[in-house]
Amino acid sequence: MNKKPYNKLLEKQLKRALKGKDKDTLPEEVSKLLSSVSASYDHFERDRKLLERAMHLSSEEIRKSYEQKLVQIELEQSNEYLQQFVSIASHDLKAPLRTVSSFTQLLNRQLKGSLNEESSEYMDFILSGVKNMQNLLDDLTSFAKIGLEREEAEMVDFNTILETVQRNLSFSIEESKASIILENPLPLFKTHPYQVIQIFQNIIGNALKFRRDGVAPKIVIRCKKIANAQQISISDNGMGIEQQQHSKAFEAFARLSSSQHKIAGSGLGLSICKKIVDTWQGRIWFESELNKGTTFFFTLPCSKETQQKTDTSISQEQSS
Repeated sequence: MNKKPYNKLLEKQLKRALKGKDKDTLPEEVSKLLSSVSASYDHFERDRKLLERAMHLSSEEIRKSYEQKLVQIELEQSNEYLQQFVSIASHDLKAPLRTVSSFTQLLNRQLKGSLNEESSEYMDFILSGVKNMQNLLDDLTSFAKIGLEREEAEMVDFNTILETVQRNLSFSIEESKASIILENPLPLFKTHPYQVIQIFQNIIGNALKFRRDGVAPKIVIRCKKIANAQQISISDNGMGIEQQQHSKAFEAFARLSSSQHKIAGSGLGLSICKKIVDTWQGRIWFESELNKGTTFFFTLPCSKETQQKTDTSISQEQSS
């Protein structure tokens, strides 16, 4: 017959509490209670299991922490390699293109008047191809740089950025007789200025390129507060995007144009926009109808600091 477990330490403590001595016996009722507790509760076994569990958890946490650190180091190394690639793409790969472009233009000027129509067309093809390749490398560089910024993010005024973008696109705006309307003040957001330029310049640039024949582009920019975010929309009255192209709009190298219009481009513009908004932990989407126009929407999650500065900026603008 197995001997029932009995907690000797608890027995001694009870005797002391009852003013007895270790050799004295406990009152019968207390003794029965002690036997019952001892049978159902072995604190030594409990402590042993708790200690084993604690040691197991500690070793698991250390292992996971070590693995996370390894992943972080590998990611940093990968980013470093990507940064090196970006530098090569922006300098070494563009250098031969500049050489081809320069000498083609020199040759074109030297032979001006002596080339037949077919040869002149070939020369134009070369220059156009070089320009497209340079634009593609610029877009690839911008795409690769997103998320690799070494500089600290800063509070960026989207209104100031929009003015910069309009200056950058001034030739296209004047040529197309476009009007850009800002219906209400834009927010401030902590990010890198060039990222905001990329978004506005790509979306507005597309609105200017994909315009309807004989219709001056009208681009309307709005901002409104939704839940804990700011939502910015950019609407145009252009060609719109065909329904079958909606699903691939933000894919890299997707060229969005109607079947009647083929317009040159790298197909990276909207991919760049999406990647930037994703790093902001926001969302980007669009609504479009063929031959009626497109509206792009994107959201900026609002921190308390961002919202306070935006509200202050708007109040100052309204009072002035």
